[in-house]
Amino acid sequence: MRILKYIIRKLIYTESTPKIRKTYIDERGYTRFKDSHKLVHRWVAEKKLGRKLMSNEVVHHKNRNKLDNRPENLVIYSSQFNHHMRHAVHKIITNRW
Repeated sequence: MRILKYIIRKLIYTESTPKIRKTYIDERGYTRFKDSHKLVHRWVAEKKLGRKLMSNEVVHHKNRNKLDNRPENLVIYSSQFNHHMRHAVHKIITNRW
């Protein structure tokens, strides 16, 4: 029984197992980690890309829901200008921002 508990403990607490991290919603409506205050959508985008984001890169929520941080809902733009242009084109096409 003692060996079984040891094996289970090792499986649960290995480095490859993602930690359960507590989050909160900031004043702008984005989810952040409590321990580091990092934006969750930027963290998810980094995991999706397999690298750290550069400071000028912008993560966009496709469905405009700031709380929907699924990888398939996130798009990474190389700059704020490119992100703004995406919104400008969308406004022209749909006649709404």
